[in-house]
Amino acid sequence: MLRQNALILKTFGRGRLMREETYHVTMVFIGETDRLSDVEESLKELVIPKFSLAFTGPGYFKGAKGLMVYQGVKKSEILQETFNSLICSLDKRTFSNLPSGYTPHVTLARRYVPDEKDLWLEKARESFIRPKPQPVDRIYLYESKLSAQGPTYIPLAYQTLA
Repeated sequence: MLRQNALILKTFGRGRLMREETYHVTMVFIGETDRLSDVEESLKELVIPKFSLAFTGPGYFKGAKGLMVYQGVKKSEILQETFNSLICSLDKRTFSNLPSGYTPHVTLARRYVPDEKDLWLEKARESFIRPKPQPVDRIYLYESKLSAQGPTYIPLAYQTLA
């Protein structure tokens, strides 16, 4: 369903669609670090039960070269708790520039330029198919590598949820 929604975007504009194998929900973006073991320890400290992700409609963030368009993920107490736990654990390890807020999402397209600036989002909301809730039983730590084909995510560690 996520891929179908990404393809729907092509009918309203142009941009780089994310490859299906790169779909993920980012909990915390850390950026470049040489402190991988600290991040892994923060991940291991998570004591969160398994849960399901429910999806909402499309949204976007503005970027210098267009929009980053996403499939929204419904905010939930368990998602917020997971985010807060990770931030707290990373903060006590003195990581800086950590986010204070969280917009759960799955990126569908980058550098998106809509054909009709004021109408595309409404059209996307009407056209998007709401994916079924997805079970979550692990949280991964990924390394992101950028290339001409777009980002690739390499799993470095994971935490199984209770």
